[in-house]
Amino acid sequence: MTFPEVDDAPRTDAMFDEMIDEEHHRGDSILRQLKVGMVSPFPLDFMHLVCLGIMRRILLLWMKGPLPTRIGGQQIMSFICFMPREFARTLQTFLLYTGLFALKIKIPDALYSNFLLLHASVTILCSQSMCPQYCDYAEQLLVLFVQHFSSMYDNMVVCNVHGLNHLANDVKKFVPLQNFSAFPFENYLNTIKRLIRKPKCPLQQVIRRLSEKKVQFKRVCKMEHFSGPLHSNILSGFRQFKELYMDTFMISVNKGDKAILVDQHIFLIKNNIAVDDIISVVCQSFLLKPLSFNILRILSS
Repeated sequence: MTFPEVDDAPRTDAMFDEMIDEEHHRGDSILRQLKVGMVSPFPLDFMHLVCLGIMRRILLLWMKGPLPTRIGGQQIMSFICFMPREFARTLQTFLLYTGLFALKIKIPDALYSNFLLLHASVTILCSQSMCPQYCDYAEQLLVLFVQHFSSMYDNMVVCNVHGLNHLANDVKKFVPLQNFSAFPFENYLNTIKRLIRKPKCPLQQVIRRLSEKKVQFKRVCKMEHFSGPLHSNILSGFRQFKELYMDTFMISVNKGDKAILVDQHIFLIKNNIAVDDIISVVCQSFLLKPLSFNILRILSS
């Protein structure tokens, strides 16, 4: 089912109560007893509508859609291996940050311009400072995006795409966009799920894991290996690891998690070495001349 119209009158609480749209109603809703209105208090969700909805749909159209708009997954998603694991929401990050640069020379101008309409409008609606002043402008951009999307993608204006026409109105009530998204709830739900290791007694497991987290954090090395570069001062009694977990972040030799910034110099992680209670990080600087291996000592607590 598609919704190509962009200028129809939006539903109101009164229209819902009067059941004006006969095709929409199949009977009275028990929620009407709450007397809160059945339209205005329920905003569209940023996570499901925009990130998991329209952004995912666009990427699938580029990778597997009709030939006129198909580009291929390798061209679009080749940058993902360079993203740190702290960037958990790939589609949100792509829409608001990385896509602007990753797509610049990889997709046709018409598709890129259409993506920029979505990027600019959502960026405004996500900004606490820009939203009050430019919310109406973001609404115009979203309407223009839906119109261009319909013409380029053969009228595939499904419910998620059409919902963009009404997103700015919700933001005017609940500024900014993140204030009424499902991201915080989904994030913590995932945190709780990781605390449960077996089906029996889930509540007890959560309580035990949370109490264990109160213990002082200790730096942890994982994924032992035997092929990394060493430092000349380390000759024996050491172990090598690919990953080093700190209190609030982790570093590793993998592409996405190997870059660090120390005293305005950028280093690439080459190895993590543990000798007794001392953890050393072997890294390579490409800002200093000549290129050389450097070592940073991190004393464990």
